[in-house]
Amino acid sequence: MNHVHQWNPNYEITRRTVTLSPLPAKGQVDFVMEEVRLDEPVRSTFRRNEKTLEIFTEKSSVMVDLAAGLAVVETSKERPLIFPLNFLHLNHAKKAWTWVADVYAAALALLALTGLFMAKGKKGIIGRAGVIGGAGLVLPVVFYYLYH
Repeated sequence: MNHVHQWNPNYEITRRTVTLSPLPAKGQVDFVMEEVRLDEPVRSTFRRNEKTLEIFTEKSSVMVDLAAGLAVVETSKERPLIFPLNFLHLNHAKKAWTWVADVYAAALALLALTGLFMAKGKKGIIGRAGVIGGAGLVLPVVFYYLYH
């Protein structure tokens, strides 16, 4: 999610340009769908102006330049592993998943806190574990105040 401005982590988007045969006066949407070889049902269409027709399906969009006789087809496909991980990570599921995530977060916090006290001496809370734990708290706080 840190690089969402550089690439789409959820969908793989492919673009292709198709040169269309001369368009008929009527039935342009069906004609374009045949020409670009998309057999998905059309969900909606939109005319931005006299020269531009946009066609939307479930997984694709077609931008048609009527004057030039060109169509740009964009097709999106869910990325196999990343899409479901982001779906859960961003809590798009809502409802029961919120409770699962909260219980999991509490368990991780408990694990982290008890782990600080398990080792004794130089490796414990007064030694290495304390330094690492302190750095884990101080670094984000310092960054926040410097950045914000």
